[in-house]
Amino acid sequence: MPTDPLTAGSYRCETAFNPRVSGLPRGRLFWHAYSLYLPDWRATTDEQQLSQWHAGDTSGLQPIYALLSRDGQMRLVMRTSSSPNPTPSTVSTQVLWTSNSWTPNQWITVVTQALVSTDPAASPFIRTWVNGNLVVNYKGPVGYNQPTAQPYVKHGIYHWTNLNAWDLRLAQRDVLFRRAALVLDPNRSYTAADLGLFVNAP
Repeated sequence: MPTDPLTAGSYRCETAFNPRVSGLPRGRLFWHAYSLYLPDWRATTDEQQLSQWHAGDTSGLQPIYALLSRDGQMRLVMRTSSSPNPTPSTVSTQVLWTSNSWTPNQWITVVTQALVSTDPAASPFIRTWVNGNLVVNYKGPVGYNQPTAQPYVKHGIYHWTNLNAWDLRLAQRDVLFRRAALVLDPNRSYTAADLGLFVNAP
C-alpha cells in the first residue's frame, strides 16, 4: 500500500535468497524458476518490479535481470557492464522481452537458464521460458564486472519512488509466488520443463 512505511527508501515487500547460502552463481550454469500470480494491474501507470537478480553490492547498480510490470506490459530487462569499476553511466540496459497480452488472475511460470559473466570466453547467456514458451534467447555479457560482489535473487513487490508515483486507482497491490528455485546444473541434467513441473507441483 502507498501508506506503508518505506523500506530502504522504497515501497517493497520482498523475499530474498540468502547470498551467503544460495547466492546467484557466477560463471556457472544454473536455473532460476518460479510461478507468480498477478491480479489485474493492466490499467496502472506506475512500475512494479516483481523479481530480480540483485547486483549484491552497495554501489546503487540496478538489478542484473528483472521482471517488471508497467502500463499493462510485462518486461524482462537485463543489464551489464564490463568496466573494472562499474557505475550507472557504464551500464548497458536491454529489454529482452515484452508482453502486452499476459492474463491476470492466473499463475504464470517463469523459468530461466543462464550463465552470468562479463567474460566472452565464458559464453554467457540467458534463456527464459514463460509458460513453457521460449521468449528470451540472448547470448552475450551478463551482469557486472565485480569479482567480490555476490549477486542474489529476490522476489516480491519493489516500487521505486523516484519519478514513479503510485497509481492510486489501484492502491493495494498483491502478488503471489510459489516454489521459487535456484539450481546449479554443471552436467546440463535439467530442462525448462523439469523446472516448470517443480515450481508448479502440488
